[in-house]
Amino acid sequence: MISNNSSPNEDVDFWYDEIGVNPIPAITTNKQKVDENGKTKPIHPFGILKYYWNGKHYNLRDDDMPRELFEYFKSNNLYEKGIAIAGGLIHRGKHKGKYLILIDADNQKGIDTVFPNGLESLKTKTLVEQHKDRLDKLHAYYIASRPITSIPATNKPDGIQFEVKSHSNKGVHFVSPSFHKDGERYEIVSKCKIPLVIPDGDIDKFGKHLLELTGTTGETKTVKEIHENKTIKTKGDGGGLDLLRVLDSWYAKNPDLTKPMLTVMAQEFTKEHHDPVCSEEKIEGLVKQAMGFAGKKEDNSDFQNINYEDKKKKEIDIYEIADKLMSEYTFITLEKSKEILFYKDGIYQDDGENIISKRTRKIEDGIKLNHINEIKGIIRDETGYIPHDEFDKEEYKMNLKNKTINLKTGKVSDHSPDYLSRVKIPVFYNAEAKCPRFEKFLSDSLDGDEQKIRTVLEMMALCLIKDNSLVQKAFMNTGKGSNGKSVLFCILTALLGKTNVSAKTIHDFEKNRFASSSLEGKLANICADVGNKGISSTESLKKLIGGDPVDCERKFMDGYTFTPYTTLIFSANDIPEVSDESDGFARRFELIEWEKSFYGKDRDNSVKTIRKDPGEISGLFNKLMPICTELLQNHALRYESTVEDAKQKWLKKSDSTQRFLNEKCSINPEYWCPIAEIYGNYTKFAKELGMTPLNDRKFNAKLESQTLSRTVKRVDGGSMKVWKGITLASKLAKKSGNSTFAS
Repeated sequence: MISNNSSPNEDVDFWYDEIGVNPIPAITTNKQKVDENGKTKPIHPFGILKYYWNGKHYNLRDDDMPRELFEYFKSNNLYEKGIAIAGGLIHRGKHKGKYLILIDADNQKGIDTVFPNGLESLKTKTLVEQHKDRLDKLHAYYIASRPITSIPATNKPDGIQFEVKSHSNKGVHFVSPSFHKDGERYEIVSKCKIPLVIPDGDIDKFGKHLLELTGTTGETKTVKEIHENKTIKTKGDGGGLDLLRVLDSWYAKNPDLTKPMLTVMAQEFTKEHHDPVCSEEKIEGLVKQAMGFAGKKEDNSDFQNINYEDKKKKEIDIYEIADKLMSEYTFITLEKSKEILFYKDGIYQDDGENIISKRTRKIEDGIKLNHINEIKGIIRDETGYIPHDEFDKEEYKMNLKNKTINLKTGKVSDHSPDYLSRVKIPVFYNAEAKCPRFEKFLSDSLDGDEQKIRTVLEMMALCLIKDNSLVQKAFMNTGKGSNGKSVLFCILTALLGKTNVSAKTIHDFEKNRFASSSLEGKLANICADVGNKGISSTESLKKLIGGDPVDCERKFMDGYTFTPYTTLIFSANDIPEVSDESDGFARRFELIEWEKSFYGKDRDNSVKTIRKDPGEISGLFNKLMPICTELLQNHALRYESTVEDAKQKWLKKSDSTQRFLNEKCSINPEYWCPIAEIYGNYTKFAKELGMTPLNDRKFNAKLESQTLSRTVKRVDGGSMKVWKGITLASKLAKKSGNSTFAS
């Protein structure tokens, strides 16, 4: 039994065991519920109370709350700030299967009208709650074998205020010993400590009596019939019940109507149909209520068909459909974009709106599009809104086809919607799997070079870790064709899954403002040939590689910020020149040289099938797991290049002209050398390096940027086109100081 001096957490057993309803942890002062994780959320106006417990979803508005969940709430003191219950079906105890009915009187007129024998008499007959700061209000509880007609809080004649709840979908209310929003606790003030059980033969009389107090008879009346009645004689400030139904109908059909427009329409309607007319204050409240419950069916079941057992026509209940869908699926709505995701096979997937549309049409044949959109709106409000960065926050966790793996500890667990993830790789976890074919392929391709093999494996492992700030590395793979790079990229894509891989070029991140949005949710960006076009701006690249938040822009959608975890992997025969000579850019790229080529009988075409071998791919994941663990611990590659080494490697692979000038030429204003000879030696030098020579036009432009100039020189009685200020170092060696000019 509840003690009025105790806390909600101590006395919640009364509601769970003795009354038999579901007590919901709540913050009663601001009307929010507390979920199973201790987070607060707004309470749905129709009492949808969605919880997830032990792998199963519950809507505690209608489902029986498991005792384990109830004890969990208690042991974690989640009831300490208040208790809410949904009236209606009783789930346990001696009244299981019956209905808890609440009469909520909100002013003294309401108390005096509904309970004419007085409060003291009422206290001896049934369970009554009040709070000290408002003794002109009360809750009175009853139990019946079936519901009675629910009566909303508005539309009573003569200023009477009360409502009746006997269905769980009419919202929750707060109970003893919670705090009321005005400051005092709800207290049980009655001598009787259990609700009065209404005999079956009196249920209809009881419901009819309450309806008569509202000025209605309980007879069914449609909106059309209300319009056809020119004048309705009403008690006091009456007609509000009919007017609300008409306003509901207008607003459901025309959701673009504004509050002033509805107010004018309501004023005209009440002048024509009511005697006396509704007051301006009442009209304002009715308009607000109609707009607040946009999307309810035209003839609301609170007011139409008010004889419970005479209901023959069932209108579409969008809240019931939304509730059913949320019991079948786990939905989440994204903040900003308002996209609805649904949980399936370990991850939250796109296309939730399509799922809602298809399933709704199966539940309710012929349902209209506006109802479907309203159902989506209900689901959005109930399941959102989750920021983009809340997903995949645990960078060391990875979903596989059948399990979730903790790459830091090696722990293997089952999938759970509690782990907010949108990423899953198409790998079946098998702890015994090996990858001998892949290991041989990689060793052959890199000629057994231990450092290169390790760096390639770390490149692959970083794709599984969803945190670019960990190592802050992108990878540039260089080398001529037929050396294994393309095969490796195919295997890596098979491991990660095509949907988790993008293919933007290195230049896209420099020029295309929408390029970064393509990285959201991607484990890797793999571009097989970036080309040798120069890069003038590296700021976006450095942010992406460093794991900094970036602004995401999508066409026709609001922008937002997210933190990419995509490992950037590029390949090129000749890598692009970069104008950024800073250490910041150099230290963010690791170059991997693939120097061995395979032709003819040396070429093993069977390696192309490794990506299609599930056992090999499972084994490859197992091989990468300990490397992931090491990266998570050390935050660095094992054989990481120094900044100076990285700069030299990039220069060596990106600028054949500068290397030629540095290694094969001498610069002096007094030197000269034939243009054809300089270009011929350059092309030979570039090819020996395995680089593609620039054409003569681009080569000449590069030299001119070095303050060298072309001119015509007379030699041995003839003329010759020469470069002035440069000669070949080999020519100087031959001259051994006899002349300062090449000849």
